[in-house]
Amino acid sequence: MDVSTSLLAPRHIERLTKLHRECFPNGFMSKAGAGLSGTLFEYFLQSPLGVCAVAECDGELAGYVAGSLHRDRFWRNFFSEKIVKILFYSLRGLVFNPKLARLGLGRLAKVPCIPEKKRGGWILTDIPAASLMWLAVGERFRKQGIGNRLVNEFFELVRGKVDAVKLGVQSSNLPAIKCYMKSGWQTAFDDHKNMI
Repeated sequence: MDVSTSLLAPRHIERLTKLHRECFPNGFMSKAGAGLSGTLFEYFLQSPLGVCAVAECDGELAGYVAGSLHRDRFWRNFFSEKIVKILFYSLRGLVFNPKLARLGLGRLAKVPCIPEKKRGGWILTDIPAASLMWLAVGERFRKQGIGNRLVNEFFELVRGKVDAVKLGVQSSNLPAIKCYMKSGWQTAFDDHKNMI
């Protein structure tokens, strides 16, 4: 199996949107439809803060990693520059999927923070760091090292541009946690629902 990684290119957008829906079927962007996720992935191409790489296996999209050099600035710029498209696709998604309202657009724009140990408790502080937002590998390509390869590609893309990299993952997502730990990540916070 010949696996190659490269930066996101316009030719990947449609396949990437489909893979995102397959890997995150209950996420807001998946439920809102291909238009919203396509708009977001196009923005990764445009924004100097966006970082996105794909893995292809024998010409087929196997996975992707996406994040930003500064998460809150990335989201703020995305919302301000693409507000008309975001509203259109979100409202369109609500018409076809009323349960989408429970997921809420606000979940996309959470301000990132990393916990810091202080006198017996955790204090969340915002530090300048790159954020790994999504890592997805198609089901038939899993357990072949592609996720680790994409995480390492992300590190290479942000190396020298930031002092730290952070991510959040649901505590129940054991395959993702195993992949991150294998790549050298350490747990800073675990509330038995989410990990940072």
